Amino acid sequence: MELDWLTLLIPLLGHVLYGIPPDPSCPGTGVRLHNGDDFSDTDEPPHPERLLNVRAVTASGTAPVPVSGNRETGVALETSGVTGRPCWIVVETPDTFIEIRPDGFQRYLEHEGLTAIIGARDAAGQRQQPGREIYSKYVKIALSDGDGAVQFLESPVGLPIEIVPQFAGPLRTGDTLPVRVLVNGQPAPDLQLRVSHRASEKSEPSEDIVMRTDPDGRAAVAIPHAGLWRLHTISMSAHPDPAAADWESIWASVTFRVA
Repeated sequence: MELDWLTLLIPLLGHVLYGIPPDPSCPGTGVRLHNGDDFSDTDEPPHPERLLNVRAVTASGTAPVPVSGNRETGVALETSGVTGRPCWIVVETPDTFIEIRPDGFQRYLEHEGLTAIIGARDAAGQRQQPGREIYSKYVKIALSDGDGAVQFLESPVGLPIEIVPQFAGPLRTGDTLPVRVLVNGQPAPDLQLRVSHRASEKSEPSEDIVMRTDPDGRAAVAIPHAGLWRLHTISMSAHPDPAAADWESIWASVTFRVA
């Protein structure tokens, strides 16, 4: 369990971990990993030593994926040898402890739409107390085929939290992508789902779209444009060991490219 002191100094625990899938028009490129909320090239690389169980998941099984680089040069995943499609590249992180100032923790909860936690803290008179949290992150990146088309495995891969597309594909501009969010394998209702898009040739994203999952953990995401797409969500609950932390959060992201 690691203490991330840097985040004590910033207003949000931000930093969605996500991957940029390779551009099929540039053979030999791998997945680039970023940690940030902006969904832009300015988002920083993650700490490579915090990446766990990096693997490719296809219908035929799983295989480890090499990690290269560092926070100065960028962190990449070597995917040129992964030939099966549909395919997820999956990344996990370890449990990490953090303590955030009261004002920063409140803004973080508001930004991520964690209304139940806001209500629980208010009911317990905790709004002026720091947030003591243990978090972990779970990432899926869909690889396109050689023609740039993207398809998805519709079955979950077994992460504690994951966004599962319910669309075999190939996904095209103008389609609506139904997804289901699962927490510990069960439908996760009323979670905020943030959808970000950016044109492949641009470094900055368009405005995010924010929605919430329905009682069955489902949401429908319109895909009106080609380019890069990122979906992310967070589930938070009371930590089972109050001596260790007050809250436990699990983060999920999915990224893919639409030709």
